[in-house]
Amino acid sequence: MHSEILISCLEDYLSFNYGDHQEFDVIKALQQPPYNIFAVDALSGSEQLFKTHFVLYNALYLLADRWRASEFATIELALTKITVKEYQKVTNDVEQSTMHKLIEKNSVRSFYLDWENFSLTKADIDDLLSQFWQKFYRYSNNQEWLSNTDLHNADLNLLGLSVPISQRDLKANYKKLAHQHHPDKNGDAELFKQIQSAYVRTLKRVSFSNHFTS
Repeated sequence: MHSEILISCLEDYLSFNYGDHQEFDVIKALQQPPYNIFAVDALSGSEQLFKTHFVLYNALYLLADRWRASEFATIELALTKITVKEYQKVTNDVEQSTMHKLIEKNSVRSFYLDWENFSLTKADIDDLLSQFWQKFYRYSNNQEWLSNTDLHNADLNLLGLSVPISQRDLKANYKKLAHQHHPDKNGDAELFKQIQSAYVRTLKRVSFSNHFTS
């Protein structure tokens, strides 16, 4: 995928669209016309999920730099959340210098701007995703602002699912992930618990939806 094309699409989608945007929603929007920038299977499997996430955040950090330099807007990036704000000019030289130093020392930003990280091995990707979801769930469990929609999208990403969801696909993916990450098979115990919780929540949603649509 050409970075400039993705940046152009993001610029069109996010310009003057102030507020919070969930990564899942941005990817879904870019899968649809007029963009069609991400493939239908962009969120399927750990490797494809990582690559989609990487190219998106690489483009977002580059766009954030451009918008800040042109004083157009500010983009703040966090765990699965993208916040667009009106640009606030920094007039104090000390504050401006401090801001630039913080940007340069941002290790997360450096990770996404280094294309060598795009070619990580599957083992490295699985380890990174495991760390990511552990951090996300620890963070989300302490945040009252995390909406049901955000948590639902996080559950779907963790389970490797996308809408529409069938109970058959849900159970099949859960069985595969539970087998892969079970502590008895040297899996990550914390991630295994998160997979179980995501499965239970998603199964309840699917069962509830089927009850009212059948």
